[in-house]
Amino acid sequence: MRNAAQGRVEAESFSLMLSGGSQANLKGWADSLRVEASDDSSALLSEFEAWKADVKLGASSDGDYEEHSNSYAEIFVNGDANVALYRDSELYYKGNVTFNGISTGEDVTLERAAN
Repeated sequence: MRNAAQGRVEAESFSLMLSGGSQANLKGWADSLRVEASDDSSALLSEFEAWKADVKLGASSDGDYEEHSNSYAEIFVNGDANVALYRDSELYYKGNVTFNGISTGEDVTLERAAN
């Protein structure tokens, strides 16, 4: 069974770390957003607006690559973003994003979300 969280958050800075097939579906806003997801986890944040974001999908917090990551995220950023995608990860974004840094591995997706 997947662990799931949903709700509303309003903060200056917000960090979200997901693993083990967890899922978060959040609304709200943060000036600064940090997302890390691995091991089939999903961060559904298309209704969570941030002005700065750092996103890492498919690698553990210590940088190790997951064998079968399949991590997925949706983000809404009106500002700068740094992105690192590894091992079959998917990131869909909306907003007026300026990517300052993009690092990608094998079989990843980085696309603007459909309206």
